[in-house]
Amino acid sequence: MKVSDKTAVFLCGTDFIYEIPDNYHGNTIYYSEKSIRKFRECVQSGCGIVECELTFKKWVEEPDYERMGREGIPFSRVNQEIIKSVEVEIEKLQEYLKRLEADEAKEK
Repeated sequence: MKVSDKTAVFLCGTDFIYEIPDNYHGNTIYYSEKSIRKFRECVQSGCGIVECELTFKKWVEEPDYERMGREGIPFSRVNQEIIKSVEVEIEKLQEYLKRLEADEAKEK
């Protein structure tokens, strides 16, 4: 998401009414009505479903993936593979830019 992006999210009615203002350990939000109906048992007991709008404003602290890996903070192998593939692509682009600059210098 980028600044000003908005998306619909869903919470159970109890979380919305009571937990958001008073729950210091967080609340679970769901990406779809189907998902909350499937995974949140209290919804089946009648606590209700609330659709909210989540708006991205800013990173308060950006993730430090390098530190996360060093300090053993768990994050998925998929994330590690994505980061590694992006780093490889960045290296390829940097090499390509160097070749372009060298070719440009030869032409002058």
